[in-house]
Amino acid sequence: VLPGDLPALEAAKEEDVVRMLPMFDAYTLAALPHDAIVPKARRTEVYRKGAWVSQVVTSGGRVVGVWTHERKPKGTTVDVKLFQRNAASRADVEAALLPFVPFIGRVTKVSIG
Repeated sequence: VLPGDLPALEAAKEEDVVRMLPMFDAYTLAALPHDAIVPKARRTEVYRKGAWVSQVVTSGGRVVGVWTHERKPKGTTVDVKLFQRNAASRADVEAALLPFVPFIGRVTKVSIG
């Protein structure tokens, strides 16, 4: 870090914005050490066997869950598994999915567990 950039970095605040990240997202790949963003107890749900990296839900820059989707003729179903019950609201999850609609199709069902 350049000395001139240090005050801005120290003053930076994390946003509590909920984001849905795709598989192999650079944020989940490059965040080292992983324990800084992924709860140690949930690491195997994010970084799976065979070098697979799950789709994740983030809030405040931390991974708070994982998600999957299944595209069907009548619409796409999304299953979200939050690591803590109140880690993200349904409204926040649904809003965070909107940018994915061109890629995964119209979301017709969201299950949060």
